Amino acid sequence: MIDIYRIILFFGIFLIITAISYISLQRLNFKNLFKENSTTQIVTILLLISVSIGFIIAIGINEILGLIMNI
Repeated sequence: MIDIYRIILFFGIFLIITAISYISLQRLNFKNLFKENSTTQIVTILLLISVSIGFIIAIGINEILGLIMNI
């Protein structure tokens, strides 16, 4: 039963951190790194980076909670 809560918490943290990192990455200026009219590439890169950040942070928090529960 505790594993279900950890999975729900993992996806909740993953979605929240992904959204926060996507919004914060939109504030940065990536237009000078790409060619003109390449907004699709910029959005794709921002989305991939945001998902990666969200996944790494969610895995870290999930592992910490797992270690705390096993103590």
